[in-house]
Amino acid sequence: MMLRRYTDATRTFVTILNLILRMRQYHTRSYQYDQINKTADRMYALFAICNALSPSRLDDNILNIVKERFGEQVTKMSRGEEGIPAFEELFTYACPKFVSANPPPYEDREALAVYLEESHIDPAQRHLRDFIADVRAQLPVPTLRSFLKLYTSLGTSKLAGFLDTDEEEMVQQLMVLKQVSRSIGRVGNEKSLLEGSTVSNSDLDFVIDEVKPELTLHWRSDHHR
Repeated sequence: MMLRRYTDATRTFVTILNLILRMRQYHTRSYQYDQINKTADRMYALFAICNALSPSRLDDNILNIVKERFGEQVTKMSRGEEGIPAFEELFTYACPKFVSANPPPYEDREALAVYLEESHIDPAQRHLRDFIADVRAQLPVPTLRSFLKLYTSLGTSKLAGFLDTDEEEMVQQLMVLKQVSRSIGRVGNEKSLLEGSTVSNSDLDFVIDEVKPELTLHWRSDHHR
């Protein structure tokens, strides 16, 4: 997930959560029942984040459960800047208990004194800050995607008018949408978790026709829904 491989992360969450659902009747007999439920809740929260950043229809059952448990946050995460607190809330709730890779300099008394005087960012807050920075870069994407789904062919000047922005800035937003709709994903029998190929992680795709006087967007029929 932190590598922006949201498709792989979503697929992993779906596999584990479906297993937990199938084995629920047996979990009640386990001393780890409460811990399993808490872990599953955190995975539902992370699934909600991944689905907000990279919408997919891998499992409607899991998606419905997520909407029941985190419906308010799911709604807010599609509203641009208004959704940032929802991302922060779910990430803080579900993220691991991060630790710093650099321990204090206990062997050097002077350096330790300086270290204690300085203010240090909590490791979890550092990860949250980096994650939210990536989310902010994608803020225009949900709004832009909602407009694009209404048309099969659309001039960029008209789209810029809908978004109340100039055409150049709107084209930049299109490039951001194009970038975030591509990621590295495991599509074959890759042995390493870091291996994969570039895949589409969006439910739509478009091309830009620059031949006409103005830029015109055209949907690819194999992606348009």
